[in-house]
Amino acid sequence: MNQQYAIKVLEGMQEMDKAFAKKMFEANGAATFCADCHKNTATGLRPFWHRFARVLCPACGEEYEGLLKNMKTVDI
Repeated sequence: MNQQYAIKVLEGMQEMDKAFAKKMFEANGAATFCADCHKNTATGLRPFWHRFARVLCPACGEEYEGLLKNMKTVDI
């Protein structure tokens, strides 16, 4: 995959995540919501070391890490 295109896609995902997190915080206070499945559940920064890490539940985190590997963006 073209690296510039991959960066645009991942930046877009992070922007959507920020908007979702702001909406959920305003509506629910300090609750934790997965940025992908939108469930109020245990979340964490996945992968925590990556430039394009996202706040995801364990299941969505595994899928996202697989996506990053498939996009060959592990070194971004």
